[in-house]
Amino acid sequence: MSTLASLSPRALKPDQIEQYLKQGYLIVRQVFSPFEIAMLVLEAERLLERRELIHSDNVGFIVTTLGVGAMVMAEGWRDAWATLGLALLIGLAPVSWLLVRSSPESCGLSVEGEAITDPAVKTQTRDVSLVAALGTSAFWAFSLATSLFGLVWSAITLFNQSILAERGFDARTFYLVMALLTGSGLVANLVGGWLAQRWALGRLLFIGMSLLALSLAGFPLVGTTAHVVLYGLGLGVAGGLITVVHFAFYGQAFGRTNLGQIQGAAQVLSVFTSALGPLALAICKERFGSYDAMFYSAAPVALVLGTAAWLVPAVHSDSGGDL
Repeated sequence: MSTLASLSPRALKPDQIEQYLKQGYLIVRQVFSPFEIAMLVLEAERLLERRELIHSDNVGFIVTTLGVGAMVMAEGWRDAWATLGLALLIGLAPVSWLLVRSSPESCGLSVEGEAITDPAVKTQTRDVSLVAALGTSAFWAFSLATSLFGLVWSAITLFNQSILAERGFDARTFYLVMALLTGSGLVANLVGGWLAQRWALGRLLFIGMSLLALSLAGFPLVGTTAHVVLYGLGLGVAGGLITVVHFAFYGQAFGRTNLGQIQGAAQVLSVFTSALGPLALAICKERFGSYDAMFYSAAPVALVLGTAAWLVPAVHSDSGGDL
């Protein structure tokens, strides 16, 4: 690595990096090096100037990632988080209260293809409690599988350019991979939603986790742009399928009466592991001098968890136990 000034005409000076570490990214201190912070800053500036990226499908991503990042750089993290909190409190919260309903029946919609004649009627024959759900192997098989995906995904997407640079690829390849992840993921969401109505969710999750394992195991071997394209497509499709299962499984398996508690418990696990992902990858890089160990170690775990989700007994509709 040469000096930061060689990266860009607008590269950060050492005193700017130190100020950025102190005021802008207190939450990730000791995780990213000054060089990596500078790379993230420069990447955010380049992306914010690319008008062709700002379409309706990308506005949410741009605002919540690069927009908040730019605000942190300009105003500091306290003002940025305060502004984001006010936007949620004053903007999205009232809109959600006005538009969101507790159940499809309250909107006069049909549930699972059955006509709803009385919106006040709620079918609870399949519903189980949080404690009963936590006692099933299905809950843990599916939750651990999707949580591992969250860990891997958060780590890879945050360090993606650095990971690709380690294998000799430039920023254009980084943009290509991010486009492939987004595009193939959206298509996989649609296909996965269609398949979820016809296949067992365990089989669908197994396919997604197998693709994830294959992509992870294959990435350290990539050497050409064609290899990177296959890697990006595989990882994107895996993410699309796994995301569909994550949001469909708990209501289908445990019913809707306690769905908030059950999926909330699963979401806590998912968020926790996602937060650990970048830290685990940074530690891996520091200890082994390469990101490859993370890829090689996560691949077999993904395959095992995907297989477990496929083979786990179905949830009993009355007691919440396993068949």
